[in-house]
Amino acid sequence: MSHPAFPAPTSANLPRRAALKVLAAGAASVALPALATWPDKPIKVVVTFPAGGASDIVARVMAEQLGKKLGQAVVVDNRPGAGGSVGGLVVAQAPADGYTLMLSNSTPISIGPFALEKQPYDPVAGFTHIALIGSAPCVVMANPATPIKTMPDLEAQARKLGRLDFGSGGPASIGHIYGELMKKAMGVNLVHIPYRGGAPMTTDLIAGVIPVGIDVLTAFVPYFKSGQLVPLAVTSANRSPLVPDVPSVVEFGYRKLVLDNFLA
Repeated sequence: MSHPAFPAPTSANLPRRAALKVLAAGAASVALPALATWPDKPIKVVVTFPAGGASDIVARVMAEQLGKKLGQAVVVDNRPGAGGSVGGLVVAQAPADGYTLMLSNSTPISIGPFALEKQPYDPVAGFTHIALIGSAPCVVMANPATPIKTMPDLEAQARKLGRLDFGSGGPASIGHIYGELMKKAMGVNLVHIPYRGGAPMTTDLIAGVIPVGIDVLTAFVPYFKSGQLVPLAVTSANRSPLVPDVPSVVEFGYRKLVLDNFLA
């Protein structure tokens, strides 16, 4: 539902509309004269994971383009922690003036409320949701020093060892949830190793501290091209154009493990 201060999108107001992120509960208190010159100062885009991850990469590209269109600096502010809840709370508590946005994904909005013991904000009523930016699959990947080169290799290694660790971007992250789904589907003991984001998880995966990692595909393509990591499968129903040589989980027979991550 639109508010008089935030009319429904039209060709005239769509660029600003797509940029705006405010508290739904505070929208009625925003004075129209104050919005007449919006934006008249820099805008902050909160990313709920550390620099270098998939959300961060998309946010920085988006911030550059928004800055050009709006004529104001658009600054990325990384606030990682608690499966995205730390950054989500920063935005939920910000003034409802249109100067604090959040690049969200599946974790703080649709996974956290069900996976975390206590979510410090309402993921629906606590925000005005503006636009879907896009979606991308996750990727299951391994350190090249391991014998794991495919999804069946992963399952076989887990059965052989009796336990196989996997890293993710944090508790209740989409990588964490996907690992638990794999554990159930394969009937093997996969043990979650949480990190504060995809970037620190990647560091340990390349170093061999953990054998397997799961995260959103976008940030990992350079590591596959350099040979630093081995992609086992993308979690979409079909192969991704970003890595056309990497099979989808469906090709390995894991039809119940199809999953995409959204960015909004």
